[in-house]
Amino acid sequence: MDAAWAAEHACRISQFAVTCSDILSCVRASKLEKLQPVLDERPNNLMETLLQHTRQVRFTPSDGTGTLSREDEILLRLAGYCQEYSSQLIEALQDWDTEPKNLHAPEVAEPPHHHDLTNLLETIRKLLNGDLATLQWSSVCQNVRELGAKNSRLGANRTVEIQQLAAEVDTSFQAITSKQFDDVTLLRSWKQVHAATQRVTDLSVEKTVLTMLQFWTMDRRKELIAKEHDDTFEWVLAPTDPNQSKQSSSNFSEWLEIDEPLYWISGKPGSGKSTLMKFLAENPKTIQALKRWAKDDTLITAVFYFWSSAKDPLQKSDTGLLRSILFQILRQCPDLVQYAYPAQWRERHHSHGSLQQLVRSEQNTSDLLAAFTRVSDALSSVNAKFCFFIDGLDEYDGEPTDVIRLVEALNKSVKLKTCVSSRQWADFEKTFGTDNPWKLYIHEMTENDMVRYVKDLFGKDPKFRQMRDAADTEITHSLVKAIVENAEGVFLWSFLVVKDLLDGLSETDTIHALQQRLGTIPTDLDGYFKKLFQDTQPHMRGSTAKVFELTLNAVDKLPLMCYWFIQQHGLEDVQKMKLGSMERRVASQNLREMEKMLNIYSQGLLSVNISTYAIESTAELEDNSWLFEFRVDFIHRTVADFMQTADMKKLLKKWIPQSFNVDVEICKAGLATIKATPSTRDMFQDAHRALSILNLFMCHAKMVLGDLQTQLVDNLLAALRLHTESVTEIPMMILGAGNFWACQCSFNFALLYHCVSYGLTEYVALQLDKERMEFAEPQSGLLYGCFSWDSRVRMERFALPVDTVEMLLARGFDPNLPWGDRGFSFWQQLLTSTYSRHLKGIATQGDFDAIKRAVEHGADMESKVEVFAARRMGETKAHEIVERVVPIEQLSTLRLDHSERPYENSQ
Repeated sequence: MDAAWAAEHACRISQFAVTCSDILSCVRASKLEKLQPVLDERPNNLMETLLQHTRQVRFTPSDGTGTLSREDEILLRLAGYCQEYSSQLIEALQDWDTEPKNLHAPEVAEPPHHHDLTNLLETIRKLLNGDLATLQWSSVCQNVRELGAKNSRLGANRTVEIQQLAAEVDTSFQAITSKQFDDVTLLRSWKQVHAATQRVTDLSVEKTVLTMLQFWTMDRRKELIAKEHDDTFEWVLAPTDPNQSKQSSSNFSEWLEIDEPLYWISGKPGSGKSTLMKFLAENPKTIQALKRWAKDDTLITAVFYFWSSAKDPLQKSDTGLLRSILFQILRQCPDLVQYAYPAQWRERHHSHGSLQQLVRSEQNTSDLLAAFTRVSDALSSVNAKFCFFIDGLDEYDGEPTDVIRLVEALNKSVKLKTCVSSRQWADFEKTFGTDNPWKLYIHEMTENDMVRYVKDLFGKDPKFRQMRDAADTEITHSLVKAIVENAEGVFLWSFLVVKDLLDGLSETDTIHALQQRLGTIPTDLDGYFKKLFQDTQPHMRGSTAKVFELTLNAVDKLPLMCYWFIQQHGLEDVQKMKLGSMERRVASQNLREMEKMLNIYSQGLLSVNISTYAIESTAELEDNSWLFEFRVDFIHRTVADFMQTADMKKLLKKWIPQSFNVDVEICKAGLATIKATPSTRDMFQDAHRALSILNLFMCHAKMVLGDLQTQLVDNLLAALRLHTESVTEIPMMILGAGNFWACQCSFNFALLYHCVSYGLTEYVALQLDKERMEFAEPQSGLLYGCFSWDSRVRMERFALPVDTVEMLLARGFDPNLPWGDRGFSFWQQLLTSTYSRHLKGIATQGDFDAIKRAVEHGADMESKVEVFAARRMGETKAHEIVERVVPIEQLSTLRLDHSERPYENSQ
């Protein structure tokens, strides 16, 4: 039960008790001869108040409730007692008024049934301030604790207020349950509880919106960007000096403190733009300068790094940019949630439907931009200023003109400024460059930084230091100078070349020999990469092709341990593996060994986001982080772009062994990881751990065909079943916290439902036909799995699996069966989601095919469908939606006979 709703009812009942006490006090205080006027006047008003409060305490459990909660039961009993008390009190007062009065009685006689009324009122008080209060105290405190945990996970700026709420709740309930106060004081305490629960609801709405906006790969690109080299980039934040050369000065620090909307950082590929953007966004000097610009307003900063080689589309899309920026804004200033989503905020205490629909909906760019516009329009009201750092506009997955328009849309307010970076593409140069003084070409300004960088790289190598000490200083300087000149501002090239020179260093080498070798290295990145692969030894080519194929084709960046499982274990070995966690010492050794092999196989072009060599001791490894962290990726976007050229794809295909199936290998690694995962709640609750690996497995299992797919999925489900012996909530964790019905569903149903959501049609059909997985739930509930999508781990919503829909319907599953927490049928949800996509112009032929299949299998054309668009249309009939969304040329193939009876063959 909703705590605020229960507290509101408790307030009404407490008010009822106060009113009843007032009436009895009034009667006791009245002389007999004055009773009639009192009944005519003040008690008459009290009677009206009593009747009003009697109506207000009526209680009906929320719709769709199956088994009544303990709170529901108590509130129902209280409502009944209040109705009974009200009737008896009115009857008693009427009887008393008609009885003869003894004018000489020393005290006023009590009304008939006085003791019964007193006992009943005391029962109400005990039930309200004892039983219900105790349950509510526990429930509200639990809500506040969960709110605090969510606040901590999201990093939202509400910690102090949540702590204060917890203290207020405890104080109020202590007063209610102490039995030391009168009805008026207790009513005051209940009102304080109600106010606290309403505030909890407010804060919960904020957290729900933040959770909706957040995606788990949001910070991954930032984590992968290398930290700047020591003592580099400091010139960017130095005060502008007109007497200095452009090699050592910029006007960026000046821009930070003035009302200038945009600054553009540009440069060649590999010149260090992302590293510079990270340096600027996180530098305390930047924040100090921006605070001088913001003056008395609150400063809010947000950062986004576009990433073209990311697996998650949100990391390279306008939708991802807006979600990330909104999330960061609302996390720092939660008061802005009410401006971002005003409709949901207004309805927060009355209906959760609008909020839940928002959470379930696909927030597209237009929706998010509208929310951002409402937030930026409110900046004057909340006295805030924004500064955004947006890196890699050239890595946006779309046309440059589109992302330029988006940046311009973000900069419409005078209280907002943005620093962007990109390559020197024509569209960006035309918009942000030309005569604009607020720009910086990084490759023109980093010569001194690169000299320092190259010297330090050489200086860390013992062999080179020995060689340098024995050589003339001038010749060493000339080598460094040659590398810097050839690099032309491209840090990546200088890094790769120095690494190449040092890797081939022998005891007999000289500086002069290194200079000669430098002359054979291409001075452009593509040329360098080509030479690298041309020089690959034949015996290494198979392994090289494997690591690149795995990195290119995995639906997510693979943990380093997955490469180790693939390298060390065959499929049969993994299938025979028992559940059991890996020892810390063994895990550390395996990680180091695999990172070394990965570096050799990829020739330094792949790297781990956290190098195992940076971990000084095994004890520094976080428990089981070795299974899920240490993600592998290309060292730079230019490498990813090169590896995806037609020539490289052809070369990898030529080198890779014919027996190597990338999908099977990734499934094998995922299965081994699940088996090595400890059977603990936190391993399956946090999305970036076992759930991310489960998603990886399912996505690639769909690409494996026939008996091999069945073997893999059977083995995975068997492992999960064993885990469930220790962690019973695993089915609920897999299906997602938003599916409350999953709390009580069986393991078999939950996992088969999960397979449906990934479109494992052949596997699900096999289980159903052979009745291999028994469960008590209605089979037709599996249909709803076609819509299931867990944004915690899935990179994007899959297209509706029409083949799965058709397979389930063909087996007699009922499209009209109500399902889930809101009791929508598959048919209703299909029409709701299709209509939403229709309005956005993204409905597909798959949506229309699914509608056709559902109609052919008895979908109820007269059923009511909730359709959310600009406003809710609650009474729309199914056939009306079908006629709106299905193209007119396809309508003729549908059976739209509304008079036919709904589907009857329910399972």
